[in-house]
Amino acid sequence: MYEVAELFARMPCQTRVWVAQPVTDALAKRGRKHQREVAILMARLRRYAQNGFALYEGNAKPIRPEPDGVYRIGHPDDLFRIIGFYDHDSRADFVAIDSFEKRGHALSSSDQTRIANVARVRKRGLWKRNADYANYPRLAQTPG
Repeated sequence: MYEVAELFARMPCQTRVWVAQPVTDALAKRGRKHQREVAILMARLRRYAQNGFALYEGNAKPIRPEPDGVYRIGHPDDLFRIIGFYDHDSRADFVAIDSFEKRGHALSSSDQTRIANVARVRKRGLWKRNADYANYPRLAQTPG
């Protein structure tokens, strides 16, 4: 079971971004060697969330669809990718479960395995929102 916390909890966003611990850990680890790249990635994620992921979604855009309702967030300048899915059909909440660094332009079999695992988490509902309402007050407003 993955527990997710809202990434930009105190900021108005069209798409709320929820992250699991593996994503947080990967960003922290990557930040130790590549602080600038992580800062740029976080600024991009914040912009996507504030404006709504739909504006950045598509095969030639930063948020790309993968099989089984999974999406991959990345940028051509960086090989780091975040993978997750939308919680509801409204697409108001994006749940990031895992991340990886591509080794080249094509996805490797291990990258595809990670994407398949995220699809499994989505299908089986193997995630929940963090219940820390003091730090994440908008959780109380979340449907269902």
